[in-house]
Amino acid sequence: MIEHVSTRPDQPFILYLAYDAPHAALQIPTQEYPKGGGINGGLQWTGQSSTTPSINTASGTRDSYIHPGYVNKDWSEGDKRHASMIRRLYNAAGDIIQLLKYLDIDEETLIIFTSDNGPHHKVGSGGQFAQNPELFQSYANLNGIKRDIWEGGIRIPTICRYRVIIPESSIVTYPSGQWDWLATFADVAKAAIPVYTDGVSLMPFLTQQSDNKINDKR
Repeated sequence: MIEHVSTRPDQPFILYLAYDAPHAALQIPTQEYPKGGGINGGLQWTGQSSTTPSINTASGTRDSYIHPGYVNKDWSEGDKRHASMIRRLYNAAGDIIQLLKYLDIDEETLIIFTSDNGPHHKVGSGGQFAQNPELFQSYANLNGIKRDIWEGGIRIPTICRYRVIIPESSIVTYPSGQWDWLATFADVAKAAIPVYTDGVSLMPFLTQQSDNKINDKR
């Protein structure tokens, strides 16, 4: 999809990519993430037939791959699985960034990395291992986990990457929610912000052109 839209630079595009790792049940991959990234490595479409897997990670034993960096850790099985899934997500995000660089649209693309809730402590349907919310200090110095209304359950970090546009290592403390991203994306695409949304564009805060105080639009 990204490769296709790169041939039409006059048309903005949006890709919503919802990873389910890490998640309840802590089901791990069948094999390591393919080496490299972008066009020449990483996850690749291999074609589709009755005998050929459609992607180059569709082989191996289901629910079997623990990242080598965590195999000998003095951790529980659940912690090793959790860490392996986070590492997988890290590899996948890097793969996409490499593709953007190859297509020479890296500096023109806004990347948002976020989540819909804090850590949890559930086994999940059919699962055997519960995620340990204290691993990696997942809720930092807050209280609460998923399905709580305490901050640890609903307040989550968000990473924004927009080369040149967003100052490196800048921090935004302006209180925001997922409903603000519609207005933000419309702002980036130079499109009209829909009147029916309660969201506001976060671009003034991300670009450090506005302070982190709530304004009258909220």
